[in-house]
Amino acid sequence: MHRSVRRGLTLIDVVASLAVVTLLCAALVPAAVRSADQTRDQRENFTAKRMAKVLASYALDNADAVVPAAPHWGWVHPSTPSPGMPQMLPHDPYNANRRMQGSVSKVFTPHLIDGRGVRPDELQADPATAALFAMRSTQPSSLSGDIADYTILSAQAATMWSPSFGYNGVFIGGSYRHGAFLSSPTGVPANPASVHYVQRLSQVVAPDRLIGFAAARGGDIVNSGIFWSWGQSYPNMTPVRPGYWLVTPPQQSPSGVIAWSASNTFNAAQAPSTWGNLDCRAGNSKALVVQLDGSSQTLSISSLRDMRRWANQATSANWQWQGQPAVP
Repeated sequence: MHRSVRRGLTLIDVVASLAVVTLLCAALVPAAVRSADQTRDQRENFTAKRMAKVLASYALDNADAVVPAAPHWGWVHPSTPSPGMPQMLPHDPYNANRRMQGSVSKVFTPHLIDGRGVRPDELQADPATAALFAMRSTQPSSLSGDIADYTILSAQAATMWSPSFGYNGVFIGGSYRHGAFLSSPTGVPANPASVHYVQRLSQVVAPDRLIGFAAARGGDIVNSGIFWSWGQSYPNMTPVRPGYWLVTPPQQSPSGVIAWSASNTFNAAQAPSTWGNLDCRAGNSKALVVQLDGSSQTLSISSLRDMRRWANQATSANWQWQGQPAVP
């Protein structure tokens, strides 16, 4: 009769098993990371191209005009009207029965999506950030008829001021705090030849090159205490979140815009203004952008320094705005 012998695991067996597990993990983890990256990239590409389509839709409905990046403050404050001043009171994306006025409407986002079937969560490609914003109150701080005000603590403020893709608003549409609409609250420039920003899509010389939107980042508006003086371009408070309404060009240009850092290596620990509020992925220093023809691509910081991608009238990569008229 034979007696069976049960041999326990030896140290060699344990080491060999661990080695196999380690090899399997080494093979599986990169695949999982690639899958997550691909999902994120697909989501961001959808959001970016959605913004370009909505911009084209806005122009179609408004005689080819592009939406202002930051309208004149009087346009969104009906309590202080002046003769001939337009009124831009967009619908609340969380409540279509209300219109929004005041600081929450001082950026392009609510005006661009108004009536175009865009859900608030479609503006923010990062699911965790979208969920965080959605948890905030959607109730107005004051209500007069169907016109509501909202504070910086609201979901409306977070969503409108921090879309995943910032607008190239210094040179497209125009920003009140960056040289646009200053001479005339009615929106008619005192000297049309001095207009440095695209006002109509038909003005664009190279729509396959001119950036409309780019992946952005900025400080959470809930910590600012104010609406950043209704358009300040450098939201460097913390915590920094994915998304901000404005991306600014690399060269010093209209009032309030400072040139980027000289570094071509992105460092997420540095302030968003370091690279014009662009969100460049750590490690590859690239940002996803969408051109005005609706195409998208990922460009390095060095490639994004080309001012011909930012200003319609730029004649060279190092062009600087000096009050030249926009191309008709």
